[in-house]
Amino acid sequence: MPAYLFIKTRVTDPDRYQEYVKAVRPFAEKYGSRYLVRSCPVEVLEGDPSEWGNFFLLVSEFPSAEKAREFWRSQDYAKIRALRSGAGEVHVVLAEELPNDPSKSLRIVPELV
Repeated sequence: MPAYLFIKTRVTDPDRYQEYVKAVRPFAEKYGSRYLVRSCPVEVLEGDPSEWGNFFLLVSEFPSAEKAREFWRSQDYAKIRALRSGAGEVHVVLAEELPNDPSKSLRIVPELV
């Protein structure tokens, strides 16, 4: 089942961030990743627009959550990720596609204590 990385980024050093982009694209493709969305700016339809500021959004699809985790946790990606250190503010979340069976599409997350 496909899984997606949602990446919210505010770039403060474009040259340094571009080094990261050049290195990560071919590497992520080895894990079956492809970009679905690259958008800057985004249009905030609900919520506080200041939460987005000058961030852009990237959505990257992987064949599975396990493949995305394998990519994310790899030592080679850690080296590539270091290229963007100090180049901006990055937030990344991993989400799986909903199953076809609607009864299995809602998971209750325990309350954090």
